Amino acid sequence: MIGRNNESGAAGLEFALIAPMLILAFLGALDIRALIQASARLTAATATVADLTAQSNAHTTSSIDSILSATRLIFSPLPADTQILSVTVASVGFDANTGTPAVYWKQVSGAAPGAVDLARCQSLGSPGESVILVSTRYQYSSFFSFFSGPLTLNEISFVRPRLIPQIPYNGKVSWP
Repeated sequence: MIGRNNESGAAGLEFALIAPMLILAFLGALDIRALIQASARLTAATATVADLTAQSNAHTTSSIDSILSATRLIFSPLPADTQILSVTVASVGFDANTGTPAVYWKQVSGAAPGAVDLARCQSLGSPGESVILVSTRYQYSSFFSFFSGPLTLNEISFVRPRLIPQIPYNGKVSWP
């Protein structure tokens, strides 16, 4: 009888030692799933904004605002306020003579706007054309953020306008 009680006490001690590690592993798996979900939604939101922007033959501040509001809907139920999610929509045009890229127009939503990297646009269009560039940034906070802080996810998408070579913004094709 005495040996039997010692064995059951050892099993309880083993469970007490292993249970916290199993709970942490479970929470870690849930956190990785949420991170993958946030990354997939960021990719979908970036592609959607680029696609919706490229479908029009003209844009205004309010039309881009409407498109940007769709971004936040894609993230539901994840948090997506302007402190966490930043979106930059830009039209990068190529000079008709030299083909050099330049930002024709840009609209930003969120606290941390993305830069327009013209070097990445260099070979994406012909002289006199443009591309729509959408850059997104999402601050993902996990259960374990107190160890490392939030993780920043970035995504970028390039799309050519569908209907015309350069999409006007508020009636203008390029910055004055």
